[in-house]
Amino acid sequence: MPPRPVLFFPNTPDDTHCFQAGLKMILKYFLPDKDYSMEELDVLCAKKEGLYTWASQALLNLHAMGFDIVDIDTFDIDAFMRTGGEYLIKKYGAEMGNIQVRNSDIVQEQRIYGEYSKLGIHQQHLPTITDIKHLLNEGYLACCNVNYYALNGKEGYGGHFVVIYSYDTEGLFLHDPGLPPQPHRKVPYGVFVGV
Repeated sequence: MPPRPVLFFPNTPDDTHCFQAGLKMILKYFLPDKDYSMEELDVLCAKKEGLYTWASQALLNLHAMGFDIVDIDTFDIDAFMRTGGEYLIKKYGAEMGNIQVRNSDIVQEQRIYGEYSKLGIHQQHLPTITDIKHLLNEGYLACCNVNYYALNGKEGYGGHFVVIYSYDTEGLFLHDPGLPPQPHRKVPYGVFVGV
């Protein structure tokens, strides 16, 4: 368990701000005297109205604010910077890749990733439960991009962010901003590795 509680903040009613809700939880934990509105978090994330939120600009901004960032995922930044939407289609398949392309500002994200890649903090591999436990033990909170449907035992794919703050012998404890909002959700390890 972290030394103090991680406050929970839900997604917005239109279900478009799970990342910002997770970011708000993290910022409130590490900067307890500051309050960020969703509008301020949209600016921090470079969110464009009607499009998906990408984490890249927020990570750049958090790093500039002095946060120690650890970013572990299978995303090939170099391939994305070279081919943009083509990479997303290759990585996620035609259906999901095209949805991602239609709901993103690819040129903006390529520019942001150009700056982000200079930080040298991205580790390109599938994060493991061991990685998550290690980071939690070191005092980090883990904001994870997961498949919303798999997390909820359903078929399909939808990108979704949750904040992991603790674990025990059976699973991970996380805040799921929703929808529906589910604070203090426990997810067994066997379920989490599939999301």
